[in-house]
Amino acid sequence: MIQLYLSLCSSAEEKRKIEYVYEKYYNIMFAAAYKVTCNRETAADVVHDTMLKLIKSSSKLQIDNEKSVKTYVTVATKNMAIDFLRSQSGKQTVDMESVFDASTIDEKQESALDVVINNEGYKNLVRCIYSLPDTYKNILYLKYLCEVDEKEISKMLNISYENVATRLYRAKKLLKKKMEVHNK
Repeated sequence: MIQLYLSLCSSAEEKRKIEYVYEKYYNIMFAAAYKVTCNRETAADVVHDTMLKLIKSSSKLQIDNEKSVKTYVTVATKNMAIDFLRSQSGKQTVDMESVFDASTIDEKQESALDVVINNEGYKNLVRCIYSLPDTYKNILYLKYLCEVDEKEISKMLNISYENVATRLYRAKKLLKKKMEVHNK
């Protein structure tokens, strides 16, 4: 894959920068994307898109300061993953096979209509989460949709554990209001 990226570079300096980033930070970028997307294939796509974005802006990339490069590529990858999920949020559909699949019906023998209603409730919840400001949306997404714990979220977002707890509290409060308005 590195050969593809290098072929897209227009100068030797760009090639050097992109090769350095790929070799040194690919695994970190993949981990950051995976933590947000919770899917290996999607994470690989996000890293690919991030690498293409880095190639386009390679003139701004300063590889002299290792810490700043690591931060830059990690944040760029996380943002690209969040953007990807945002773009996919409106494209979700109800899989009719899963609605009528016997394995989706629990021991209470829910009707197919109940399954559809539950799927719609989940979709409404996700829509309400995505309508929140980024600060709260990211926290709720990571905590409840990706099932990342607060300690890990604080590391991912580079904020204190207490800040994560405060944002979660405020996000849940705001989400509750949005859900009440949406369900009226």
